[in-house]
Parts: sequence; structure tokens; C-alpha cells
Amino acid sequence: MGSHPLESHFRHRIRPRDGSAISSLPAIRYLRAGSFAALAACMGVVGCLPGPEATIWDAPPPERGRFVPADPAYPRGDMLAILELPDEKLDVIEAAAVLAKEVRPEADAAVALRMAHELAEQIRQETEGCGHLDDAIECLLEKIPPAKPGRNRLDEFDPELLARGKAGSCLGTSLLALGIARRLDLPVRGVAVPGHFFLRCYYPDGRRRNLDLTRPNESLSDAFYVRWRGISERAILSGMYLRGLTDREVIGHLLASRAGYLAQEGRIEMALRDADIALRLLPGNPQALTNRGFALDRLGREAEAAESYRLAIRSDPASSRAMNNLAHILCRSPASPLYNPGEARDLALAAARLDPTDADYRATAAEAFAAMRRWREAVRFMAEAARLAPDNAAYQARWYALRDILREEVRAGREGPHGFRLPPSPVGR
Repeated sequence: MGSHPLESHFRHRIRPRDGSAISSLPAIRYLRAGSFAALAACMGVVGCLPGPEATIWDAPPPERGRFVPADPAYPRGDMLAILELPDEKLDVIEAAAVLAKEVRPEADAAVALRMAHELAEQIRQETEGCGHLDDAIECLLEKIPPAKPGRNRLDEFDPELLARGKAGSCLGTSLLALGIARRLDLPVRGVAVPGHFFLRCYYPDGRRRNLDLTRPNESLSDAFYVRWRGISERAILSGMYLRGLTDREVIGHLLASRAGYLAQEGRIEMALRDADIALRLLPGNPQALTNRGFALDRLGREAEAAESYRLAIRSDPASSRAMNNLAHILCRSPASPLYNPGEARDLALAAARLDPTDADYRATAAEAFAAMRRWREAVRFMAEAARLAPDNAAYQARWYALRDILREEVRAGREGPHGFRLPPSPVGR
């Protein structure tokens, strides 16, 4: 029976939210077997989701007084060399700066490290003598520009630009704040949920506080993220989401996220490298698997891409983007050995149920129905996609094409009228 990536946490007797210790051996056996209901029962938390606090268990607070920040005078230039460092010397800002230089040659890791040190010193001086953790946290949140939801450019992971005041992604901004928190010896960890990233502060009395850089003035519970991001119970119980991360795992999330943007920009080999490193740091991570599948598909390696998407869905049954992308492969070409429009339809509809506002998912469902020659459903779903994305000319054109096919099928008697009426144009034509 294979090992599970979270075994090391259970071996350190991670505590569930009621504060009691759990026996690591049964938990490890259930993790290896994928018996998540048994894992929940072992931990005495059956039926707790999605209650006021949805996190079943969490990593312990980071050990204080051990972090050794990277020296701005001698920054490392290689990501793999950084990842070989012991935990106390792993600097997330140095890692992010090294990655930034790959896409922005003028990026300077030494500058990023120096600016992080200066920001940390400002916070230390302004909170000197306050003596309360919240004072340092609030000052930290004031110094970091708020993240902008939906940001998705590669330079929004660049710590040097973010330290200069550039608006960044939730992950990039949180990573900068985490690196500064380490320099201030604050008990903070990164936390990932599908499509989002935030920080969590651990208080000496056992309390926790989520710090969301997109909403710095709000206190958001774990249950909020469960509802907002539609996190599956399996993904929570397996520790895939809502768990406090080590800094090494935070770098894994940065690489997993970046892989998708690199693939969109055509930097396929770099995207595959990022995804593969992320999967070494975060085995089974759905985002890394999905972005790896996307990069493989761009290379024409459909079978490998489909397998990567299936692994993502197995890891998190709510991986809607993996479902949609896999569906697209399965209904793309009758000549493909993977061609299965029926499964494609089921996957696309499942993705659309998980995110009713995503136009792409409805467009994929339309193509699956078209592959099955079910023209009415194809027209309806493509019309919905065009309504959800009125600026997408491709959806509009495809809706017209499918509508014409349906008309011809009705005229030829292959598609009975049954009170047939064409739906109105999704864009007013």
C-alpha cells in the first residue's frame, strides 16, 4: 500500500479542532486506503462539514525563532537549489524572485530581498513596544497593497513589483506578506482553496485568524471558503485544501498556479516543468494536475493530458476545470481513440453544475451534445454560453452554425418539430 503525502503531518500528531490529539497510525492507514469517512470517524468529526469551522485538522503553528532569511547580497539563482535548503532557510520571497526573473529578465532577486527586509524593519519599528500580535498583523496588512481578485498575469507573482506597490494576485500578494511575516517571526502560514489563496495567523491561546489580502478588513471563517469555493468534503479531509501549509508547499502552489499562465502564453516546456516540480512538493494537487494536463494537450499529447485530468478529478471531485478540459478532449474528434461524447457530456454538465456562471463549461456541453447529434441541446447550451460571455465572438458564431444545422435537421425530418421554436439570439441578432 502506497504512502500518502500527508503522512508526515499525522506522524506529528496533528490536532483536530477540538484540541485533542489523534493517533497517527489509524489516520495514516485510512489516508493510504482513501477511506475518508473512516478518517473522519477516527478523528471524531463525522458530520461537522460545513459547520462554523470547516477545517477538520490543521498543521501546528510554525516554529518561531528558527527562520534564516536569504541574504540580499548573495541571492541564489536556481529554484532547485533553493528547494534543497532546509526548512528554516527556505525563503519564499527568494524563490518567487528567482521565478520572476524567468519571465522578466530585469527582475533582481537582491532588490526584492532588500525591499522585503526594509518593509519588515518598518513594521518592527512601528510596532515596537506594542507587545500584541494583532498590532504587528494589522501593520503588516497596511504595508502590503491589497490583492485584486481575478488577477492572472505572471508579473503579479513578482515580489519586487509587489513590494513597489503593484496590485497583485491573491497568491502573489499573500506570498510577499508571508515572507515579511517570517522576517518578523510572526506565526503565520499560507492556506490554499480552489482558485484562491490566503494566510492564517495562529495565536498562542489556540485561536486562528484567516488573513485574506483581497479583503484585508474582513474576518472570514473556513466555512465561508467552503461555501464560496465549493470545496468538496473529500478534498478537505485529505488535507488538499484549507490546511496550513509549510513554506515549501506554498512554493508548490506558486509553481502549480504559474504553470497554467505559462501554458496560456505558449511557454509549454516551462509550464510542464513547473507543474512537475509542484507535484513533487504537493503530490496529487488538483491545480498542478489540471495545468499539467492543459500543457500536455497544447503539445498534442492527448492521452497523457486526459490521464492528468482524471487524476485531478480523482484527487478533488469538484475540479470543474479538469472536468471541462477532459470533456473537451473526449468530444473533439471522432478519429481520436479517446472519443467518447457521452462521457464528455456528463463531465461538462457536472462542471456546469459546479459553476453555473462559467460560459466555457456550457460551450463544452454544447459541443458534446453536437457530437452526439443532439442538436436541440447543443443550440440551447451554446446560446447560454453566448449569453454568459456576450463579448465572445466565437460562441456567437458557433451558436449561429448550430442553429442552422438544427433548422436543416428539422426540415429534413431527422429532428421532429415537437413544438419546435428557435431560441432568441443570445446577443440580440
